[in-house]
Amino acid sequence: MSEPILLVEQVAGGYRKDYDILRNVDLHVHPGEIVCLIGPNGAGKSTLLKAICGSLQYVRGSIQFQSEEVIGLKPHDTLHRGICYVPQGRRVFPGMTVQENLEMGAYIVDDQAVVRQRIDHTLELFPILAERFHQLAYKLSGGEQQMLAIARALMLSPSLLMLDEPSLGLAPKFAALIFEKIQELNDAGTTILLVEQQAKRALRVASRGYVLVLGETRLSDTGQNLLDNKEVRALYIGSTMMGDIMSEALR
Repeated sequence: MSEPILLVEQVAGGYRKDYDILRNVDLHVHPGEIVCLIGPNGAGKSTLLKAICGSLQYVRGSIQFQSEEVIGLKPHDTLHRGICYVPQGRRVFPGMTVQENLEMGAYIVDDQAVVRQRIDHTLELFPILAERFHQLAYKLSGGEQQMLAIARALMLSPSLLMLDEPSLGLAPKFAALIFEKIQELNDAGTTILLVEQQAKRALRVASRGYVLVLGETRLSDTGQNLLDNKEVRALYIGSTMMGDIMSEALR
């Protein structure tokens, strides 16, 4: 197997100097994989993604991306190295059109021919965005906004795409579609690190997965083996599924 594109070793830290959310995290991602992080709320999954992309000031240990240490770099620096982070919450520019959002995603790309080519590629992947191309982002549905957030990240042709809860708050139809697109992206060669509360669905598309508990890596295995693990199913997959059922009932 090739060398990891991302290697996280003994990572600890958080948002404050005097309080660690991450306490002892180890993981690796190889090129072409989908690796998912599952675990209870507050386990540090989203915090880890922020540590990797440079959004946290207080981080210790080692995070190597393409064999280079990135701890201490700012988000702008990690972005230039090929790490794109799509945070949870469908963060788009609401007062801009779909076209303008995509163009903003390519703000560090100087070649306009490349920008146009990447826009065409994202519209092929997300045809609904082609239909909404000149529409303001705030008028899109939640699922369409999530597609736009992912498409905007793809404008930089990332070496590593990190997705934080991409199905959060979406209707079942759009959640299923988002996972279809994640699989399509990976089939086309995009390496993905995924945080997702819908653990069963995430593990089905994942090459490998990690279970984070209280800021520590407690378990790692293939996606299928984690799906088949009775303890994982009882503690994380079963409870997540029940949470999804309750959310749907209250919607």
